[in-house]
Amino acid sequence: MAGLQDLGLSAAEADVYTTLLDRGVSTAKILSREADVPLGRVYQVVDALEEKRVVRVQHDAHPKKITAVEPDVAIDRLVEGHRQQAEAELARVERTADRLRDQFEEQGVVTGEEFVTTAIGTDAALELLLERYAAANDELMLSFREPPAAAAVVDDREERPVDMIRRAADRGVTVRILLGKRAIKAIPADRRELLADLADRHEVTVRVSEAPNKTVAIVDDVEICLEEHTPTSGELFALVNLRDARFTREYRDELLKLWEAARPLRGPE
Repeated sequence: MAGLQDLGLSAAEADVYTTLLDRGVSTAKILSREADVPLGRVYQVVDALEEKRVVRVQHDAHPKKITAVEPDVAIDRLVEGHRQQAEAELARVERTADRLRDQFEEQGVVTGEEFVTTAIGTDAALELLLERYAAANDELMLSFREPPAAAAVVDDREERPVDMIRRAADRGVTVRILLGKRAIKAIPADRRELLADLADRHEVTVRVSEAPNKTVAIVDDVEICLEEHTPTSGELFALVNLRDARFTREYRDELLKLWEAARPLRGPE
């Protein structure tokens, strides 16, 4: 039965189990004949089924008697077995991932020379932006001029940007968020409270400026993400990621002037 094989039984195990369901109680010799499994093999199959707790064996009988566990119980046990295996495998993978992170952190990453990446389309642009948020080690400086861009950070349909910002702050990254007047007015009051929560609980600094002139993300003073929006709807159209330390530092210096002149976010605007 293919369904039983999907739950982890071999073809022979599935045949023996379904044969037991038809017979109720059987012996290895009868199972060998009716399930078409060689006698030398059928004992191994029964042992495997007993280990998986889908058959019961009366060991003190001669010959041994075998019966199937009720299907509902057997299926639950097979599923639970898969779950335990999956959890064990996930734990192993996570331990490996933690070990690799430690190794790469000790090794360090050489960023190399200038590099440009362009992601076109809302989904691709968001994925690239989140990737660069996650790459921040020291500082993440975000400036939002346009309302759609700012709303994307605290959109109740898209929690990942907020999660990435929160994670960055929690691992010690200095996070600054600069919002333009148009941008802050476009954010619903309840989502604005989320920004305040980031500031209160995760040491994210949020300020409001009269004139941030671009929607950008500066990562570690060495790379910058520039957003481009459609001229009609204002939706995110593309993201350009530029790794150029000199350009990024000069741009950051200009942005810091706006930052110093900005005022802290204080509740509804």
